[in-house]
Amino acid sequence: MTRLFIVIGATLSFGPTATFGQTASPWPEADRIFHSDSRWLGSDGGFSIDLGNGRVLWSFGDTLVVKNAGDTRKTAAFVHNTVAIETGYDPSAAQMKYYWRRWGSHMEIFPSDGKVWMWPSHGIRIDSRLVVFCSRVQNNPKKESLGFEGVGSQAFVIENPDVEPTDWKMKTVMKDGAEVGGSVERCEKDLPSAGRRSSARANVRGQSPSRVEGRGFDHHLRDQWIG
Repeated sequence: MTRLFIVIGATLSFGPTATFGQTASPWPEADRIFHSDSRWLGSDGGFSIDLGNGRVLWSFGDTLVVKNAGDTRKTAAFVHNTVAIETGYDPSAAQMKYYWRRWGSHMEIFPSDGKVWMWPSHGIRIDSRLVVFCSRVQNNPKKESLGFEGVGSQAFVIENPDVEPTDWKMKTVMKDGAEVGGSVERCEKDLPSAGRRSSARANVRGQSPSRVEGRGFDHHLRDQWIG
């Protein structure tokens, strides 16, 4: 039986000897998919997860959404998270469909936990299920703060990731006070409980897509989550 280890909470190492060889350039042909729904005006942050069969899940943090095409930011709802499905692995030719819940007070895809809201980050598909990690965030009224603070992480398992995201059946499988889930990797063999793992793959995708070449990401293992 294959044991699946998901490395979570990976961070970049910026030591004094760290060197990077990535180069990036604008990719306007791919950027169009982030302007394909005039009701989705933009978001803070974006993560992509391969769902297989040419489908990619994009998850976004705070998002401005309007009710009708042509409406402006003055009438936009502030939604703590939204998602999109990209159909086709080449974003310059792919189609993108955006999702949020019915217009009202609870429009986010990943539900809030009382006064704590979710900012989705990375995840992974394992067979027929999808695991998505989220940062747990709440208001912080202190003058020296940014107005919010992270209060841990939460992981959701989606049992039916092939249906419309508004019809997902999801459940919480992890809730932790630490910030984890920024990078998730699938490994087919046992990993040490502590140490370093280097990844030669740099899949960097954001709201303004870039072609990225090279290597140099050095991940620190923070924890292991077995699914």
